[in-house]
Amino acid sequence: MADGRYSRFEPALAALVIFYFGALYYLRIGDRASEIDFGSYYVWAYAARHGINPYLAANVKSLAIRLGVDALTANYPPLFILMVEPLSLLPPQRAFWLWSGINLMFLLISVTMLVSGLEGRQKRVFFGAAALLYGPVTDALFWGQAEIVVLLLLSVALLGLRNRRDCLCGIAVGLAALWKVYPILVLGYFVLCRRKAVVVYAGLTVLAGIAVSAGAFITEINVGFMNELWRTGGDKYWPYTLDVSLGAVISRFLLLLAGGNPDSTVKMITVATIALSEALAAALTIYATLIARRRGEEILAFGLWVATAVVLTPIIWVHHLTILLIPLV
Repeated sequence: MADGRYSRFEPALAALVIFYFGALYYLRIGDRASEIDFGSYYVWAYAARHGINPYLAANVKSLAIRLGVDALTANYPPLFILMVEPLSLLPPQRAFWLWSGINLMFLLISVTMLVSGLEGRQKRVFFGAAALLYGPVTDALFWGQAEIVVLLLLSVALLGLRNRRDCLCGIAVGLAALWKVYPILVLGYFVLCRRKAVVVYAGLTVLAGIAVSAGAFITEINVGFMNELWRTGGDKYWPYTLDVSLGAVISRFLLLLAGGNPDSTVKMITVATIALSEALAAALTIYATLIARRRGEEILAFGLWVATAVVLTPIIWVHHLTILLIPLV
């Protein structure tokens, strides 16, 4: 009865979603081919394809000027750059629209997989529409970000978890880590639940990805990624208001209390507070996972680890919250 009562709203809901995405792509996204973040991906891919290190700011700046796009220094894994290299064979405008189309397709596939686990047509339809209209999803599409791929891979991992397909689950988590590093934290769930096969498959996937990166790129590029990863994981982005990571929020709050004077004492207190907060978040997640495991609520615990992976990420922009669709579902 409930499904029938709400079914008359489904055509209007579908029309709203279609209109929203049409307006988003036509009015907002259409002129972003040369802008950050896609501009960065394009320059990184172009640089790597020509044997130029994209982890050096000077290289990226000169190439961006030559190609007529905006770009920042690379801080994603080499395998990510290798995967987007084919886009740099196209002019920026065409590459951008291809990338945007791939992102949209992956988003639709991800949402379809997520709602497949819900009972009842009404829940699937309304959650699916809400997921597509979710603010961080719009942000990821607008900036041409890569978070939709992480959502897809973790959705595949969730599907593998539901169906007890350890190989699929492990490979998906491993690929997500090779794409943007931080999803590797999700393996903590499988370690606690003693899902050794998932951990092994994920580890082998990561090792294979590292081997591919080592073979595809010169040593300078692979070492450059490690150096940039270290800098990115520090306080480089804490002053940015849009960075809502634990480190950034705590740092700005303590700096405000100190009257804007970042002396050595304030820095020491900041680092200690951040470390304590992250340790507390990890401890609470472990505790909740053990409880969920005793109750047989594995799916709920997996969603919790996805959320924790976001919380413990050194940098959190709005588009990172896209993968919170998994714990929400």
